[in-house]
Amino acid sequence: MKKKEVLRKAIAVLSAVTMAASVMACGNTSPGQTGSDSAPAKEQETQNTDTQTETSADSGTDTQGGKDTWLTDEMVTITYARSENSLQPYNPDCATVQWIRDNLNINLEVSTYADYETKMNTLLAANQLPDLFGMWGNVSDVVGTECLLELTDLIDQYAPNIKKDYEEIPELSRYKVNGGIYTLAQIRRDENWEQGSVPCIRTDLLEEQNLEVPTTWDELYDVLGKLAKAYPDSIAYGCRGDDRLLFNYMSPIKGLGGEYGLYQDEDGQWHMGCLEDSYKEALQYIHNMYQDGILDNEYLIVSADDWKSGLATGKYLFYFDNPVFLDTLNTTLRETDPNAKLEPIMFLANEDGVTLNYGHPNNYYNVWGINADTENKEVVMKFVNWLYSEEGGRLMNYGVEGEHYEMVDGSPKFKDEIVEEYLSRTGDPTYEAGSEIGIGDLFMAMSWYSNYDAAFKSTSAEAWTRENIHKVYAEHMDCVIQQPVEPPYTAEESTRITEINQSYMDYSKTEINKFVSGERSFDEWDAFVEELINKGAQERVDIANQAEQRFQEEN
Repeated sequence: MKKKEVLRKAIAVLSAVTMAASVMACGNTSPGQTGSDSAPAKEQETQNTDTQTETSADSGTDTQGGKDTWLTDEMVTITYARSENSLQPYNPDCATVQWIRDNLNINLEVSTYADYETKMNTLLAANQLPDLFGMWGNVSDVVGTECLLELTDLIDQYAPNIKKDYEEIPELSRYKVNGGIYTLAQIRRDENWEQGSVPCIRTDLLEEQNLEVPTTWDELYDVLGKLAKAYPDSIAYGCRGDDRLLFNYMSPIKGLGGEYGLYQDEDGQWHMGCLEDSYKEALQYIHNMYQDGILDNEYLIVSADDWKSGLATGKYLFYFDNPVFLDTLNTTLRETDPNAKLEPIMFLANEDGVTLNYGHPNNYYNVWGINADTENKEVVMKFVNWLYSEEGGRLMNYGVEGEHYEMVDGSPKFKDEIVEEYLSRTGDPTYEAGSEIGIGDLFMAMSWYSNYDAAFKSTSAEAWTRENIHKVYAEHMDCVIQQPVEPPYTAEESTRITEINQSYMDYSKTEINKFVSGERSFDEWDAFVEELINKGAQERVDIANQAEQRFQEEN
């Protein structure tokens, strides 16, 4: 225990420094936290404080044995924490938590926090972590504090649903740490309609200028150049910062034929994209856009809100990013221009005639962990296993059967009166229902029906719902590939990776932006690559390949 206490004291120091320094949030979404497409969270801590004094008569149970659905004879309280999201604040009176209490004999006490990482580090340092929680920060670092329960034996004994997922979804094994299972993944149970970032353009302006819809990146360059000249008060290409332009898997870099970070080739070997000429060539394309005034020259300082505002007011005419904003953007655009149409177009081919796009992952948007010190390990494991069941998945995505949804042709379907009720609200019906019923991936949908909210979206063929967007690309989903998942690393490898990333990553991004702006010449590219190698970038690749070989031998 001495090691654990030392580690927790270290976390306490880290948490204090974090709060004092007001550390900026990472660009990538941490497990258990809301994504960058969500509104900022508002500080809130809420708890379901129901007591354990409800009689068996009140809960509809048999005084001598309870319900067959109970997971435990004596009611057990399980504490649960996740990040707060202002779009869907937790409602302690939500139907699913009450159903769990009545039918599983589990009293679920829920806490939500806006500054989630700081709060969880504080709870860790004070040895006050809840039983179950959304993960935060770097999983390997959290595992190193010994606060996470290793789940392999418990899964074998009490969690057949989770065990089946590990047998049928090979990628889950890649998230092990030191050979052990420390986290629980969100598993998508329906079709993946999310094709990743897509090109979206003002098609009304293409018609106005008699321009064909581009089908390649070269054609896009020409079209945007003509739009920039035809509409000098607008900027052809707008983006939200440099991450979605140059570095993220959702950036256009893959479509242009390059990679920034780690990726696997067809033989399973790992490579670092920014060390290769293909990345340089993709970067030159973006540099040319910058130099020709096609790309917003202030992209580095454009926030997500400013970017959306620019698209909604006609400042920007094209973007390559998430298409889910289209309906909202078009609504605002048409307040001043009724004919405005910002629409998704087909994936673009690169100069080699290849069309590829990274899609959103099938699994692992959210990740959960169990406190190593929880008093009821077996019951918590049984409860989590139930959440991965078909019944659990339906409850946490659709609510209570008969009350909120009914089964139609073997699939859950929201009842008409539920849909009508939430569509009549002034707020977003998906989040209104999510908050009041207690459903969706912003709460605790470990088994995730990612299209559960389709009923709350517009049924108009004109609306750019997730389903209608998917229809645009449905026959071209062979162009969409999964984001690479790195192999599991040892504790020593993880520590070294952290050191290497700190050495080269921020430096590489700063210098790459200089190549885009022209502050640094592409004549210096080879020297830049050597700088990254000297900062450990190639060693980072070597560690990945060593871990991959070990993983393949063990599996």
